[in-house]
Amino acid sequence: PNVVAMGCFGKDDTTNKRKLVNAVLEEDPDLLVLQGDQTYLHEQLLYGFFETMYSLREITKNIPTIVQLDDHDYGLPNLWGAELGEEDSG
Repeated sequence: PNVVAMGCFGKDDTTNKRKLVNAVLEEDPDLLVLQGDQTYLHEQLLYGFFETMYSLREITKNIPTIVQLDDHDYGLPNLWGAELGEEDSG
């Protein structure tokens, strides 16, 4: 199967995803996986998530989609302390 995985939509990308949508549709995927951080609008979390899903509607209306939530999707920026330089992956 042809799987497209993507995530981490920054604030600058939330209003116009036309190039992204076109690129994904050109791949003709069998499955779309949204890997988290669909929105960074922490103060308007529900709006941000709905706006992202609305922007991707041309993809998700005909392609099975798995949505994985991450820290920003819960309104928690950099849950593991990344902005403070405190993350430790090892």
